[in-house]
Amino acid sequence: MNNKQNAKLRMYLQVQDTAEKYEKIWMAMPAFVRGMNRVNVAVKVINDHKGGLQVSSKSVTTVKDEKRLEMAKRTGVIMAALRAYASEHKLSDLITELDKSPKDIMQCKENDADDYCQHIHELALVHKDGLADQGVTVEELDAHQQSIDQFSDLIGKPRTVTTNRVVTRSKIDLAFDEADDVLDNILDNLALRLEAQDADFYGAWQSARVVIATGGGGSRWKGDDDKGGDAPV
Repeated sequence: MNNKQNAKLRMYLQVQDTAEKYEKIWMAMPAFVRGMNRVNVAVKVINDHKGGLQVSSKSVTTVKDEKRLEMAKRTGVIMAALRAYASEHKLSDLITELDKSPKDIMQCKENDADDYCQHIHELALVHKDGLADQGVTVEELDAHQQSIDQFSDLIGKPRTVTTNRVVTRSKIDLAFDEADDVLDNILDNLALRLEAQDADFYGAWQSARVVIATGGGGSRWKGDDDKGGDAPV
């Protein structure tokens, strides 16, 4: 969320605190109750989804690159054992299939890298009895499979993260619009009607409705004025 949205969210929380404190004043007015329920729902949507905006596709890409490197290194070590085994036993067909290096795995397409490493793993399983003499253990093969699975799970993830962020941002923006609409057009007017009943409530409501931006010198504006630029109060 941007700075103005964060400031608005703090204002919404102020409104909720004020409404809770003066609940006895407005609970007798059904329209006010309905309005506060809508604001509470909107605030919950914002709080539930704001964490989704903090997930960066760049961070996912970084993790994916790290997992790819781990997979490539583990595959390279398994291939070294396979080459030694194939050379010792004159298995020319097997040697032919060991035609890539860890560098190749890092540079080829993601799906090709995933498929090739999985193929090497399956070759190792076929020859695992012979590879035992090369020092290859079941634990090593399990770790190799795990590295492949972890990389495979991340293929396409940055694109998915970007798409999810767009959807999440849309939900949050709609929730802000909903809260602003209810506060500006319904609750502010109803609060004014309650001023004669309890002036302290109306004063507290007005104070709660002031948005204080933490940046730009601590600007203050009320309600929805920020849509057209900062309108200091």
